[in-house]
Amino acid sequence: MTEVLSVFLGLRPKTVEGRAFVETIMPTLKEVMRESWTYQAMIREAQDEGRAAGEATGRVVEAQGLIIRLGERRFGKPSEAVERRIRAVADVDQLNAWADRLLTADGWDALLAD
Repeated sequence: MTEVLSVFLGLRPKTVEGRAFVETIMPTLKEVMRESWTYQAMIREAQDEGRAAGEATGRVVEAQGLIIRLGERRFGKPSEAVERRIRAVADVDQLNAWADRLLTADGWDALLAD
C-alpha cells in the first residue's frame, strides 16, 4: 500500500520490490492518468503557460531586432557593446521606449541614455 501511495504522490519507491511494482503498473497508470480530467487540466495549464512564455520571449526578441535594424539604418552599425546591451534587455516597456526614441535620438548613445 505504501508503494501505491508513493506512486500517486510522485515519489520514488525506496525498495527493489517497489521499483519493480512501479515498472509493472506504470504503462497502465500513464494511460489512466492521460484520460483523467485533472491530468488534462494540468497539461492544458502547462501548455498555456508555455505558450504565453514563448509569445513573450518572441515579442522581446522581435523588439530587440527591430531596434537594432532600424537603429542601424539611422545611426550605422551598432558596436558589439551596444548590441549586447540591447539584447540583454527583456523588459518590453524599456524596449518600446527605445523604439520610440529612435525617432528623435541622434545616435546610439542618445538612444540608450537613461
